[in-house]
Amino acid sequence: MSHSSSSPSDQYRTETREAYRNRQRAEAYDRQLLGSLSWARFTMWREIGLVASFIKGRVGDRKPLVIDLPCGTGVAARIFRERGYPVIAGDISAEMMEVGAHRYGDALRGMVQMDITRTPFSSGAFEAAVVLGFLHRIPADLKTQVMKEIGRISTEFVVVSVSVDGWGQRLKRRIVRLLKPGHAFAPGPEAWGTIRDMFEDAGFEILGVKSVMPVLSAEKIVLLASAGDSRGSRD
Repeated sequence: MSHSSSSPSDQYRTETREAYRNRQRAEAYDRQLLGSLSWARFTMWREIGLVASFIKGRVGDRKPLVIDLPCGTGVAARIFRERGYPVIAGDISAEMMEVGAHRYGDALRGMVQMDITRTPFSSGAFEAAVVLGFLHRIPADLKTQVMKEIGRISTEFVVVSVSVDGWGQRLKRRIVRLLKPGHAFAPGPEAWGTIRDMFEDAGFEILGVKSVMPVLSAEKIVLLASAGDSRGSRD
């Protein structure tokens, strides 16, 4: 099927498989986030700290089974390795998982190649899910579908990163266009109201929101109560 007649979600799946199921691309991605002194690396470590804080506040001393999806090259692995949370890591790219598998240490219970929109897991297979650096990269017609699938397989809570539009981000895009005229931007960021409505449509309750770097970064970390969690926002 050609791109001219395919939907944005079809194009995304095709382009993602082509882009990330490549060892060299996986290694370059890994170096950018974990092996260089870059803005991306700095904000990523800030994200990981916020995610760890949300999980700790939710589970205390418990060790919930978590799905890290899509795991990429294991950028969130430090959380599970250091805190001993058992984790299943999943990604559409076996090459990305191979590059990052060592980072999970003894916490890793398995790695599964999969499409996040159609995972192979039974309903309620995990207590929690972590979804980082992903939603802002996919077209709008897939976002709710992805979050419904995450809600189906997780019983308690989800920690997810989102990219929220604002004046700082609009200024940043203008500057980037001047410096890099051919730069291709990801589909996000989006207005917070649009993101909030998407979570609600997928059956989630928002329990908390933290900015990664106010004004300087569009990224926010959001704590959601899964549809199967009857405890709501008591914590």
